Amino acid sequence: FAGVSGIKELIKDQSRHPKPRQIQQEEILILDLDEMYRLDFQFNCVDTSDLPQSLQGSKGTAACVVNNDVIVTGGTESGSQAWRYNSSLNSWTRLVFMKTGRSFHGMAALQGQAYVVGGFSEEATQAG
Repeated sequence: FAGVSGIKELIKDQSRHPKPRQIQQEEILILDLDEMYRLDFQFNCVDTSDLPQSLQGSKGTAACVVNNDVIVTGGTESGSQAWRYNSSLNSWTRLVFMKTGRSFHGMAALQGQAYVVGGFSEEATQAG
Protein backbone atom coordinates (compact mmCIF):
# COMPACT_ATOMS: atom_id res chain seq x y z
CA PHE A 1 0.00 0.00 0.00
CA ALA A 2 3.02 2.29 -0.02
CA GLY A 3 1.90 3.89 -3.30
CA VAL A 4 -1.58 4.80 -2.02
CA SER A 5 -1.86 8.53 -1.41
CA GLY A 6 -2.68 9.37 2.18
CA ILE A 7 -1.78 5.93 3.55
CA LYS A 8 0.57 7.31 6.20
CA GLU A 9 -2.22 9.45 7.67
CA LEU A 10 -4.64 6.52 7.63
CA ILE A 11 -2.36 4.11 9.48
CA LYS A 12 -0.82 6.41 12.06
CA ASP A 13 -1.79 5.93 15.69
CA GLN A 14 -5.41 7.03 16.14
CA SER A 15 -5.38 6.76 19.96
CA ARG A 16 -4.42 10.45 20.36
CA HIS A 17 -7.72 11.64 18.97
CA PRO A 18 -10.10 12.86 21.69
CA LYS A 19 -13.23 11.48 19.98
CA PRO A 20 -13.15 7.78 19.00
CA ARG A 21 -14.29 6.84 15.51
CA GLN A 22 -17.57 4.98 15.34
CA ILE A 23 -18.29 2.27 12.82
CA GLN A 24 -21.93 2.09 11.87
CA GLN A 25 -23.22 -1.12 10.31
CA GLU A 26 -26.74 -1.91 9.18
CA GLU A 27 -26.60 -5.51 8.03
CA ILE A 28 -24.61 -8.71 8.15
CA LEU A 29 -23.96 -10.39 4.80
CA ILE A 30 -23.15 -14.09 4.57
CA LEU A 31 -21.96 -15.71 1.34
CA ASP A 32 -22.37 -19.44 0.83
CA LEU A 33 -21.79 -21.48 -2.32
CA ASP A 34 -25.03 -20.43 -4.05
CA GLU A 35 -26.62 -17.50 -2.19
CA MET A 36 -25.93 -14.37 -0.20
CA TYR A 37 -27.99 -13.86 2.96
CA ARG A 38 -28.75 -10.45 4.44
CA LEU A 39 -29.27 -10.55 8.21
CA ASP A 40 -30.25 -7.93 10.73
CA PHE A 41 -28.45 -7.60 14.08
CA GLN A 42 -30.78 -10.15 15.66
CA PHE A 43 -29.66 -12.61 12.95
CA ASN A 44 -33.05 -12.63 11.27
CA CYS A 45 -32.82 -13.24 7.55
CA VAL A 46 -33.98 -10.03 5.86
CA ASP A 47 -33.37 -11.10 2.26
CA THR A 48 -31.51 -13.56 0.07
CA SER A 49 -29.92 -13.14 -3.32
CA ASP A 50 -28.73 -15.86 -5.65
CA LEU A 51 -25.07 -15.48 -6.51
CA PRO A 52 -24.35 -15.04 -10.22
CA GLN A 53 -24.36 -18.44 -11.94
CA SER A 54 -20.61 -18.34 -12.60
CA LEU A 55 -19.88 -17.81 -8.86
CA GLN A 56 -22.16 -20.59 -7.67
CA GLY A 57 -20.30 -23.58 -6.27
CA SER A 58 -16.98 -21.74 -6.30
CA LYS A 59 -14.88 -22.07 -3.14
CA GLY A 60 -12.20 -19.65 -2.03
CA THR A 61 -13.86 -16.43 -3.17
CA ALA A 62 -13.10 -13.20 -1.31
CA ALA A 63 -15.29 -10.18 -0.61
CA CYS A 64 -15.11 -6.67 0.75
CA VAL A 65 -17.37 -3.62 0.92
CA VAL A 66 -16.59 -0.56 -1.23
CA ASN A 67 -18.95 2.43 -1.02
CA ASN A 68 -21.81 0.25 0.32
CA ASP A 69 -21.45 -2.28 -2.51
CA VAL A 70 -20.07 -5.78 -1.98
CA ILE A 71 -17.23 -6.76 -4.31
CA VAL A 72 -16.67 -10.52 -4.77
CA THR A 73 -13.66 -11.87 -6.64
CA GLY A 74 -12.03 -15.13 -7.67
CA GLY A 75 -12.68 -18.63 -6.45
CA THR A 76 -11.93 -22.18 -7.56
CA GLU A 77 -14.58 -22.14 -10.29
CA SER A 78 -14.62 -18.42 -11.11
CA GLY A 79 -10.88 -17.56 -10.97
CA SER A 80 -10.47 -14.14 -12.54
CA GLN A 81 -14.06 -12.93 -12.25
CA ALA A 82 -15.12 -9.90 -10.23
CA TRP A 83 -18.69 -8.94 -9.34
CA ARG A 84 -20.36 -6.00 -7.59
CA TYR A 85 -23.50 -6.50 -5.50
CA ASN A 86 -25.64 -3.39 -5.05
CA SER A 87 -27.63 -4.05 -1.89
CA SER A 88 -30.10 -1.20 -2.41
CA LEU A 89 -31.09 -2.65 -5.82
CA ASN A 90 -30.49 -6.30 -4.87
CA SER A 91 -28.59 -6.75 -8.15
CA TRP A 92 -25.26 -8.12 -9.37
CA THR A 93 -23.04 -6.50 -12.02
CA ARG A 94 -20.04 -8.18 -13.63
CA LEU A 95 -16.86 -6.12 -13.35
CA VAL A 96 -13.67 -6.24 -15.40
CA PHE A 97 -11.83 -9.55 -15.00
CA MET A 98 -8.77 -9.60 -12.76
CA LYS A 99 -5.44 -9.90 -14.59
CA THR A 100 -4.59 -13.03 -12.60
CA GLY A 101 -7.31 -15.39 -11.47
CA ARG A 102 -6.98 -16.51 -7.87
CA SER A 103 -8.69 -18.36 -5.07
CA PHE A 104 -8.38 -18.41 -1.27
CA HIS A 105 -7.08 -14.84 -1.38
CA GLY A 106 -7.76 -11.78 0.74
CA MET A 107 -9.43 -8.47 -0.07
CA ALA A 108 -9.46 -5.06 1.56
CA ALA A 109 -11.03 -1.72 0.74
CA LEU A 110 -9.14 1.55 1.04
CA GLN A 111 -10.24 4.98 -0.18
CA GLY A 112 -12.97 3.56 -2.41
CA GLN A 113 -10.73 0.96 -4.06
CA ALA A 114 -10.70 -2.84 -3.61
CA TYR A 115 -7.31 -4.54 -3.24
CA VAL A 116 -6.77 -8.27 -3.81
CA VAL A 117 -3.78 -9.97 -2.19
CA GLY A 118 -2.30 -13.45 -1.89
CA GLY A 119 -4.07 -16.72 -2.52
CA PHE A 120 -3.48 -19.26 -5.26
CA SER A 121 -3.28 -18.20 -8.89
CA GLU A 122 -5.12 -20.11 -11.62
CA GLU A 123 -1.79 -21.00 -13.24
CA ALA A 124 -0.47 -22.54 -10.02
CA THR A 125 -3.60 -24.62 -9.39
CA GLN A 126 -3.76 -25.87 -12.98
CA ALA A 127 -0.07 -26.86 -12.97
CA GLY A 128 -0.24 -28.67 -9.65
